[in-house]
Amino acid sequence: MVLLSTVIYGITPAIVTASRGDVPVLDMIVYRSAVAALLFAVLDRLRRSRRAGPSRAAGPSRHRGILLGAVLWGPQVLLFYGSFAFIDTSLAVAISFVYPSLVLLAGPLAARRRPSPLDLTLSLLALIGIAALLLPGGAGGVHVVGVCLALLAAVGYAGYVLGADRLLQGARPFELGAQISFGALLWTAGVGLALQRLSVLGDPRDWLLVGANAVLMVAATSCYYGGLTRLGSGRASLLDSLQPVVALAAGSILLGESMVVTQVLGVALVVASVAASSVVARRNAEARR
Repeated sequence: MVLLSTVIYGITPAIVTASRGDVPVLDMIVYRSAVAALLFAVLDRLRRSRRAGPSRAAGPSRHRGILLGAVLWGPQVLLFYGSFAFIDTSLAVAISFVYPSLVLLAGPLAARRRPSPLDLTLSLLALIGIAALLLPGGAGGVHVVGVCLALLAAVGYAGYVLGADRLLQGARPFELGAQISFGALLWTAGVGLALQRLSVLGDPRDWLLVGANAVLMVAATSCYYGGLTRLGSGRASLLDSLQPVVALAAGSILLGESMVVTQVLGVALVVASVAASSVVARRNAEARR
């Protein structure tokens, strides 16, 4: 489930960049968040109507989910997509993937325990591969502003993953997705209104584009939540390290972004880390069963 989410998240930046046309990035994020919140709410209602027996109460986490979306998810999405104006989409994805190491370090520290040597080793291997991916492969180059925006987005995303991991223990996944999307809508719409840059979409093709991107985001988030509840934030983040590889391939196919030899080696290191962490996660799951 995490790997399926990784593929969708990896191709989305290139798809948005290649297909959004005249729709500003801020408008895309605002309206996509609104449609995603609605889709999550519908899915949650359908799931509750078809599920027999009492469901888990999600009241205590309702406001926390909205707060998580407004404070972490919404801002990091704006920072991440904002970096595309300065660097290639695939490069932005690669830079943002310092987040699994942040999760691996912050998660155990929050639980007052040390990260396992295996987790640290796999994280270091993925980081080395990502460092190799940072070498510019296309004409976009490496711009300091773009790198800083992508790094700030990584910090925000690490906090979001840790927060979602905790909230999923006491909430229905689709309901939490609706809350986080609604919180992101509040934040991004507020930014748009404050900057006077939020516009009304009148072209049906623009709404079709927004709806398609919302469906992709809902599918990716739902799969990630499903894997997160089974693997935990650390393992899920390591598996998600395959995303830069997917983003590089999508950027190359859809946007003409290219790789150099060192980046290919970085791809191999990331794939090796993901494969090893997948095997370890599977063995741990079998041991728990």
